[in-house]
Amino acid sequence: IMLSPFEKRVRIVESYDLVSPAESVTLRYVTPSRPEKTPVGGIRIGNVVFSSETGLPLRISPLENAWAIEIDIENPGMRGTYAFVLEGE
Repeated sequence: IMLSPFEKRVRIVESYDLVSPAESVTLRYVTPSRPEKTPVGGIRIGNVVFSSETGLPLRISPLENAWAIEIDIENPGMRGTYAFVLEGE
């Protein structure tokens, strides 16, 4: 996690190494606040927008007492790195 206070953004970098091949990998971030899709494909959580630096599609899934922002990575390969941004005030 990298904080850029002058840009009002946080960059989250996720890396993985799989033990065996997989058809897909799902990354999941959980929030207690109800998120909503933005017109450009990001997800707004209050005054902050969560987005993928590489344009991966994001989806919202309800949980029992929270919400999940999920990113499906198809044919992920054995090793990967993806970056996401939280931007706003």
